[in-house]
Amino acid sequence: MKKIYRLFLLCIVSLALFGCAGNTDDTQSKNDTLKGLLQTDSQLSLPYDMGYKIDEAIGKEISLYTFEPTENKKKYVCVYINREKYDSVDTKHALLKEYDEASQIEARINGATIIASYIAVDGKLGFDYINGKRVDIRARYFYDSELESICGLDFNKKYAVWAATEDRLENHATYQELGYVGIVRRMFEDYYQLYEIEDVDGVSYIKDYAKSVNEETGESQDLTYLYLGQYREKLIETLIPKENDYVDKGKIKDYYGLFQIDTIVDVIKNYKKEDYTYLDIAMISEKTLEMQINEAQNGLYDLYGFKVLSDDGYMVGYRMEEEGENDPTVKTLWLKYDSYEDVKTSNYGAKYVYKVFTAELTKRYRDGADVNIKVKYYYRYSNGLNDVTLKHTLDMNKEYLIFAGNAEKLEECKNTFGTAYPFIVSFEAYTIEKLYDTKEQDGNIYLKQIVGIRTENSDEYLDMSAEVFGKYLERLNNALLEEKEIVKFDQKEIYFAWIKLQEVLDIINNK
Repeated sequence: MKKIYRLFLLCIVSLALFGCAGNTDDTQSKNDTLKGLLQTDSQLSLPYDMGYKIDEAIGKEISLYTFEPTENKKKYVCVYINREKYDSVDTKHALLKEYDEASQIEARINGATIIASYIAVDGKLGFDYINGKRVDIRARYFYDSELESICGLDFNKKYAVWAATEDRLENHATYQELGYVGIVRRMFEDYYQLYEIEDVDGVSYIKDYAKSVNEETGESQDLTYLYLGQYREKLIETLIPKENDYVDKGKIKDYYGLFQIDTIVDVIKNYKKEDYTYLDIAMISEKTLEMQINEAQNGLYDLYGFKVLSDDGYMVGYRMEEEGENDPTVKTLWLKYDSYEDVKTSNYGAKYVYKVFTAELTKRYRDGADVNIKVKYYYRYSNGLNDVTLKHTLDMNKEYLIFAGNAEKLEECKNTFGTAYPFIVSFEAYTIEKLYDTKEQDGNIYLKQIVGIRTENSDEYLDMSAEVFGKYLERLNNALLEEKEIVKFDQKEIYFAWIKLQEVLDIINNK
């Protein structure tokens, strides 16, 4: 269906712009240019949700403009197909006709029946809110006539629209060829829309969905969690609910809210990048103790003291598309929660779930130097929201041990991703312990390491020490305390041993 409507729209816009003029080279060139734009409109298209649009505005890809009609008039463009001659819908088979009034629309023309109709409004992008200036860029707004009842343009109201930045528009070959911005709101591909502007006490707001209510069950869903993403906390400070303004979808009613334009602009202009925006592409360390020691010997890793400064709650990454699981171009919507009980489920699915801490690397054990490097530590749960350890936290009164990149690599991490602090990502798994618990006994420090697994109600024990210790098996076994610690987890018994820290350091320093 989407492809059919795209073909319809290709035909529609061509007629609306060029009418029934002869097939001159110039007309044909513009026609081809327009078709190419619509077929590859991802170059200038927009994501659905306001949070994503703010992402693009921060990246200086798009801006928020007023849309100002230059004529107080709508035009109606209809698509006709002769079903007796053509089984498929194709632009070369379509007959298009533009009308000034809806009452003029004909149901049939020369044996062809009407199969779709659109409304077009000529106007301009007027004021650029993000850059605070007028631009007066020619534009034409197209929308499926079936959308008229819920989002039809009213010439007595003011509207805003997200579109590409002025420089991108002016430098884009399509814009240069056509001389205008084509804003297309499709029935099934709702990239573009006009946002109604309302003024409250001299302050301008744009109207967008804020909540959804099931009239049968009374269940209410706060849409701002998914629509506003990481910017929700700031944007809802000035949100005005519209309790009597909604779209009726049968048993479901979607209610509007007013979002202050000045607040949106402030969020964009004062944005500071957070570490978690890159968590969907961050490399997760999956290294055994042997591998970590090897990299420390080579100077790539260091063993640090690790002190928790604050528990920063949870970061949950929702994938907005089911397809393209491994496609880096498919964005992840990141939402922050203070507690596990606050975490929201979503139809999109929580692909990534992290426990977040701010911490400090206090000491480099290789040479005993104090380093005092602040980091963000992300503990990723392997089973997402189904993980039984989600309420896990760290003790702020004790020091842990961690293998992490050397000082140069930590600084490189911060600079590469543009984050305030270097970040360390750990993955929950039986064979991997990146953050090591510690204890002191008989004047020595010991670190805690997994060495085996036993399934509950089974006599079969899986000894993992050879895998974990590798070529250092004999030395590290001789450095173990005799007693083991057993932790029950997910119908398994996990066996941990305590390793003398000094022996690990001696191996690192080739002693």
